[in-house]
Formats: sequence, structure tokens, C-alpha cells
Amino acid sequence: MAKETKTKILQAAKKLFVTYGFDGVSMNDIAKEAGITYALTYHHFQDKADLWVQVKEMVYKENMKVLDYQELEKATLKKALQILIESRCKLFSNKEFTNVVCWQFLHPNDGQFFTFRSWNQVLQTLQDQGKIRSDLDIEATVIWMASSVSYALMLYGVIEKEKTRDSKIKAYCKMLIKEFEEILRPIE
Repeated sequence: MAKETKTKILQAAKKLFVTYGFDGVSMNDIAKEAGITYALTYHHFQDKADLWVQVKEMVYKENMKVLDYQELEKATLKKALQILIESRCKLFSNKEFTNVVCWQFLHPNDGQFFTFRSWNQVLQTLQDQGKIRSDLDIEATVIWMASSVSYALMLYGVIEKEKTRDSKIKAYCKMLIKEFEEILRPIE
């Protein structure tokens, strides 16, 4: 019963946080949405910030595809870029995830939610294998790539109509893969 109640609270909080953000939701709102008493929310969660962190973790786990590093290590540069970018395109086409990421930017001190740390590992391996330029700083390259992918995808996810969004995201990702490959490829 306690686990079911906690799940109800998390689901209610997720629905409200995704829609209204951290500041737009009270613990009372969450209790009402979950159909429980206000006091019961504090039995399961220390405070609203604790609940926010757990909702972010839940959304992250529900939406993150674990990258297959063995596949990426064997891949050509183009294929590795395709895997990285398409996984992010798919992720950011999920409006729930995109909303939580956007709200996270307004509350950066509430615990890190989303990073591109796994890209560092992939690009470092590709650089070690000679598949990308050796003069590139991996961390700076990841920041450049991640911002290119994330910002546009979040905008498409927020402002575009459902019908056109997916085709625009697909076209944008295809363009990014081509451009990244051209820039990252070793100079001959």
C-alpha cells in the first residue's frame, strides 16, 4: 500500500511539474492530484525539492536509452554520430522529457538531471582510434555538439505543431550528422 501511494504521488507530481514547473506547483496541488492528504505527501517525501529530484530521476530513467558502447567503438564516424544524434533526437521529441529539461534550466541547483557525459566517452574512444581529429578538445567538442542538438530540438519540441515537428527534427538531425562528420573527420 505504501509503495502504491508513493507511486501515485510521483505520478501526480510528474504530471504537474511537467506542466507547471517546480515553482508553479505546491505540495497541496500534488496531494489533490494524487487523491491523498497533504500530510501523506510528507510521509513519503521530505519536501517539494526532494519530490522534484525524484520526479526528474523517474523521467530520466523512463526516457534514456543506454548507449551500446561496444557498437559505437566498432562503428564508423558517421554511424557513431548517427547513433548519438538520433538517440538525442528521439529523446527530445518526447515532450514530457523536454519540458522537464526546460524547467531544470530554471532550477540548476536542484541536482543535475541531464548531461552529455556519455558523449565524452564515445568521442574520446573515436579520437583514440583516429576516427576524429586529434587536435580537438573532447569536452569543448561535446559542448558544441550537445548545444547544437539540444537547443534546436527543445525549441522544435516546444514551438512546433505535432504534424511538422517530427519531420523537421529528422531533417535537422540528418543535417547535423553530415556537418559533424565533415568537421570532426581527421584532416588528411
